[in-house]
Amino acid sequence: MVRDLRGGGELEYDPESRTYVLDYRASEYDELAAAVVAGVSELTGVPAERIELNAVVHPGALNRLFDERRNGTPREGGRLTFRLEGCEVVVTATAEIRLDPPTRILGE
Repeated sequence: MVRDLRGGGELEYDPESRTYVLDYRASEYDELAAAVVAGVSELTGVPAERIELNAVVHPGALNRLFDERRNGTPREGGRLTFRLEGCEVVVTATAEIRLDPPTRILGE
């Protein structure tokens, strides 16, 4: 199952891990933080402008955490996990965003 995000990009459901996956680099979002908020908004129904990412992680720091190094080489390894609007969010250095929504979203 694939869900299109309003700002560009797709959330694809991975039945094996029971999470939704967004490839940030393949999306149309300029910032990683914006892609995270859009994905969480899509899954929870909470309007993006009401999601307070800053209460959990600084958006600017999140954007820079997985940016290329100053010499232009990509960062290798690393992941950040946090909860936002009831979703577990995992962001990796490979630009993958995994969202594990609250059980009620999946209808379980």
